[in-house]
Amino acid sequence: MASKQHLPFPQLVELFPECLSCGYPLEGIPVPGNCPECGLMFDPPPSALLVRGVAKSSGGPKWRKLVWVLIAIFAFIYTQLLGLILLSYPWVGLIIFVALIAVLSAMLMTTKQKKKGTECFVFNRSGFSRWTKGSDPTTRIFTHWPGLKRGVQINRVGTVWASLKLVSVEDDGKHTTDFQCGFRCRDHDIPLIQEIMDAFTNGSLLDEIDFPEHCSLFDTDRAVDQSNDART
Repeated sequence: MASKQHLPFPQLVELFPECLSCGYPLEGIPVPGNCPECGLMFDPPPSALLVRGVAKSSGGPKWRKLVWVLIAIFAFIYTQLLGLILLSYPWVGLIIFVALIAVLSAMLMTTKQKKKGTECFVFNRSGFSRWTKGSDPTTRIFTHWPGLKRGVQINRVGTVWASLKLVSVEDDGKHTTDFQCGFRCRDHDIPLIQEIMDAFTNGSLLDEIDFPEHCSLFDTDRAVDQSNDART
């Protein structure tokens, strides 16, 4: 019986071999520089943080949530008045019942049943890229940091699991969650990952971070395996 494969721990990548935005190969191009294809900036090593994890679903557009609330309220009122409606206006009761079932069926059929799977997230000071393992490289999504004040929250949620949340901070101090994922992480790596993510979201290089002498994020054997895995 094959042993269960665990998600790898986060890894600081010296230089990611492909552009995080368009996938253009960067081998042989002077560092630091810009991608010849899309112009995205790439930095000297260490240049990126590679994380494998599971993203939290956004839950769909707000109007769908409102419709579900209205359906629940309407269904509750209907069940409370069902006896009176059937005695006084049986046909109206039947029409309301059919309409309720039709709306409920339409909402269920149009709900995107997207399976939550393991994704690859690569962060640098330009933004972050995400894609599902084995997917077409053209489907990768890149999000730029500039334009909004960003905040990063990393919390322990289990013995080996942590949560990473990216929030936008508006002028009035209101926080909006833009992205959230769960990932496996050593407990002693969390403060350093927080420091790295804070630097990236502020558009800073990592050269001012005082890395420990034996930093577990620099596991070169795992770095090769994970970088190649992330490219598939």
